[in-house]
Amino acid sequence: MKLKEYIEALQRIANMYPNVTVVSSSDEEGNSFSKVVYGPTVGMFRNEKFSCEPGQKINAVCLN
Repeated sequence: MKLKEYIEALQRIANMYPNVTVVSSSDEEGNSFSKVVYGPTVGMFRNEKFSCEPGQKINAVCLN
C-alpha cells in the first residue's frame, strides 16, 4: 500500500469518527493490540529492517 492510499482511507474514517482512539495490531490475526502513541517517522526500509539515519534515502513511513 502506498502512503496516499493509506491517508485517503484514514481521512474517510476520520470524517465519520474524528475522536476515536488509534490502536495497532501486533500481527495479521489480531493476537494483541496497543494504543498508537508515536507519530509517523520516515526512513529506509530494506531487508525487513527500518532505519532513520540523517541523509539517507527515504523509501518508507513507519507508522508506530
